[in-house]
Amino acid sequence: MRHKYNGFSRIIFALSTGFFLFSLWVKAGESVVIVMDADTGKIIRMDNPVDAMQSTFPPGSVIKLYTALFGLKENIISPSTTFHCNGFYKLGGEDLDCWDKKGHGAVDLYRGISESCNVYFYQVSQLIDSIGYDEYFRFLRSFGFGKKTGIDWSEEAMGTLPEYGDHLEKVKAASGISRQLLVTPVQMITAFAAVVNGGKVVVPTLGNKQTVVKEKLEYGECYGVIRKALWQGAETGTSAGYFQATGGYAKTGTAPGEDGISTHAWFVGYLPLKNRNLVILVFKMRGSGSKDALPVGLQVAEELKKLDEDGEIVSVSLFSILKPKQLDISGRFGLLSISGEGEEGIIKINAKTLQVNYGTGGILQLITDGGEPQIFNHLEIKNTQPQGVIQIRQKNSESREYKGAISIKPGNGYLETNNILRLGDYLEGVIGCEMGMVDDNEPPSQKKNNLKRDELLKVQAILSRTFALNNLKRHGDTDFCDTTHCQHYIGNTAGGEIIRRILSETSGQVLIHKGKLCSVFYHSTCGGFTTSYRGVWEDKEIPYLKPINDGERCGKSPHYRWTFKIDENRLFDAIKNTIGERPLDMVLKDVDPAGWIKKMAFIFPGKREITMKGEDFHIKMGRILGWNSIKSANFTLQKNGNVFTFSGKGLGHGVGLCQYGARGLAMSGKNCVDILRIYFPGTEIDNYGMIDEKFRTALSLPVSTPGFNGDKYSDDFNDLDGLEKEPDSMGLKITNHERQ
Repeated sequence: MRHKYNGFSRIIFALSTGFFLFSLWVKAGESVVIVMDADTGKIIRMDNPVDAMQSTFPPGSVIKLYTALFGLKENIISPSTTFHCNGFYKLGGEDLDCWDKKGHGAVDLYRGISESCNVYFYQVSQLIDSIGYDEYFRFLRSFGFGKKTGIDWSEEAMGTLPEYGDHLEKVKAASGISRQLLVTPVQMITAFAAVVNGGKVVVPTLGNKQTVVKEKLEYGECYGVIRKALWQGAETGTSAGYFQATGGYAKTGTAPGEDGISTHAWFVGYLPLKNRNLVILVFKMRGSGSKDALPVGLQVAEELKKLDEDGEIVSVSLFSILKPKQLDISGRFGLLSISGEGEEGIIKINAKTLQVNYGTGGILQLITDGGEPQIFNHLEIKNTQPQGVIQIRQKNSESREYKGAISIKPGNGYLETNNILRLGDYLEGVIGCEMGMVDDNEPPSQKKNNLKRDELLKVQAILSRTFALNNLKRHGDTDFCDTTHCQHYIGNTAGGEIIRRILSETSGQVLIHKGKLCSVFYHSTCGGFTTSYRGVWEDKEIPYLKPINDGERCGKSPHYRWTFKIDENRLFDAIKNTIGERPLDMVLKDVDPAGWIKKMAFIFPGKREITMKGEDFHIKMGRILGWNSIKSANFTLQKNGNVFTFSGKGLGHGVGLCQYGARGLAMSGKNCVDILRIYFPGTEIDNYGMIDEKFRTALSLPVSTPGFNGDKYSDDFNDLDGLEKEPDSMGLKITNHERQ
């Protein structure tokens, strides 16, 4: 039932939410367009909010997704279950038509969804009787149909499920031709988001609010089957053209109107972007899904994708420390597409697995699926599926997963391997390595600590994004290495759903000072005081990189205090290995008030001195003696006989953010904005324009920065019981840093 359009409600919506509802694609009151983040429920755009949230309509063929999913879940059908469609189906003395009067012939589940065959679903609907329609409607309700989504809108409609209708009406409902099954557009996009994100039914939100997951529906590979069918439909079926234009998948629907003659048009689509997964809904009061709603959905997707196109693509040098001579590579969720420059020119092949070897004379030897070797001088490898990843295993090492493409060239006796990928995908792996891998299956009992952990991950996301954008082409033609010289990265093996959500919630946010990107640095443990930038790498001051009194906030770190003892001969041999001469002694020259050594000197015969920066000494000794020897340049030095004792504080270079200190601040109730203001005084969080700012500007919505209003989530951060007993309750493991 359509709610009578109310212009006053539209004005109240705009004033209460800050959404400016100037439409780019549809006329107000005639259609609905919604763009939502599939992982967080954040509404990026909503045209015609009254009809989106208060009016109900038959869902048409879009409901077939959930009928198929129910059938798979209950094992009453499989992907290969086939029915014959000759254009109609006789049930209870009534002829139920297929939209294609000629019939589809033999139809399995994939064709049933991709070509939206009514007859296929009439017969699946009959099978539901063996389970019971009560279970089917309970299943629909778990996805949000027949009840309010929880969006912040007081007059939200519930929709209706024809639970008390006769058998024929229930069959029609499950097949998408009922006028008694009614849903709101916001219910529909929320349910579709659950198919995209793997079963999370999120509460849609207007503005920057905490993500709330109402249900987590664990149906495993069933979602993969539905998504495969949707991709097929977006390539050659009723949504044809959508995949080619966007790389996503979609479903259209045509639903009976209230007068029994006219029809409503539906479109729901998934749009994969660089660091966020969007879902798009288009509903038109008149027309058919494929002819009228699909073109609008495609236009919306193309506009959003165009805004996303100029986001950074970065290249990362892999295996920077130990260069491989052999790599075993396979694809997950798809085949490997290999483009190579070989003896016979450019060759393109697909394979399940491949092995690349460094060959004599600087060539690449490629073996695909265990076949005969082929010779190349350059390879580029991709996964054929948009959501697929590339798995790479070095000899005697664990497999790692990478998004994007892999480029391999012969180096100087090894394979020169680069990962070319979107910045958001790179950051997903970086955050997991730098701040700690997290368990996506977090227990509800850890909610408060999980929220605190999220604030810490947001800090790392903003810093890692700022660092990356400020250091492009750091290695010449390649942007970054995969060590802590740039940012630690082992691919998306270290990523996951939670980190992707954090990246989405902080999308585009960077740290700036006087309108420019900051030079950001971070380290594991400061030992009580951070140090200024001056003298660590360059002899200049950076106003927001001053010493910060961290107190005992990083006291939970195992590196807060440390001692290292070493024989004089071994130490002086290591120094000789670094500077070419063996010293007689060493002294600390320039030490800041907190004990950070800016300069030290090595003494040679005739009182000759060679000076070295304290951080250079820390790094060079770490490479020779091991990273757990001299952990920082904050130490005192004593000599007893032939033994030097280093009594030190902290781990890392000491500049900028102390990660264990930030952890302590998050656990005490500080949000990401508070934490960044403490470690980088005088800076601001701004939007780099990669996604939210552009989307909101182009979609006529205001730009806002989540959390920058000073909110501290007081309801979630006050309970600190048990933190002393369980300091690592956030489940994060902070990495060691060489230099940031």
